[in-house]
Amino acid sequence: MSVQRLPNGGIVLFWCGATLKVLLVWLILSVVGCADRDGNTFRIGIPRPPVTLDPRFVTDATSSRLTRLLHRSLVDFDDEANPHSEIAQWQQLSPVHYRFSLDGDALFGDGTRVEASDVVATYSSVLDPLMGSPHRAPLLNIRGMEVIDARTVEFYLTKPDFRFTGLGTLGVNKG
Repeated sequence: MSVQRLPNGGIVLFWCGATLKVLLVWLILSVVGCADRDGNTFRIGIPRPPVTLDPRFVTDATSSRLTRLLHRSLVDFDDEANPHSEIAQWQQLSPVHYRFSLDGDALFGDGTRVEASDVVATYSSVLDPLMGSPHRAPLLNIRGMEVIDARTVEFYLTKPDFRFTGLGTLGVNKG
C-alpha cells in the first residue's frame, strides 16, 4: 500500500494487487458467510468456544451467555439486580416454602411446554452429587421439591433463605 497526499490535504491510498485481492476475497466471504439461507439461523461472534451448553455445568462467561439464550429460567434479574419472573410467578408460602407457577408461554426452543417435572428434574440433577454440578452448593438448602400439577412446583427449604428466588436463574432442561 502507498499513500499520496492531495493538494487539498486529503490522502489517496493505493493498494498493491495482492493486498487488494485478499481484501476483496475476505469481503465476499464475509458477506456470503452471513447469508441466512433458511430464515431460522442466528449467528453471533464469540471470543472463544463455549465449554458447555448445559446450564447445570456452566462456569465460563461464553457458556453462560449462550445458555441464557438457549435455556429459560424461572427467575431473572432486572437492571437494578432485582429478581423478576422469566417463566414463572412465585409465592413465598412460608419462610421455607415457595411455590412457582409456570407461565402459559413457558416453552423450550423446540416449542414444547416447560412443565413442573422439567424444573424438578433439572434441580434434582444439580443436587445429585454424582452429577458434579458446580451449581450444587448454593442449592443445598433445598430439602425437597414437589410437582403439584404440570404448571406448579413447590420447593421446601431446610432453613429460611432470603436469596432463594435469586437461585431460580438456573436454566431449565427437558426432564
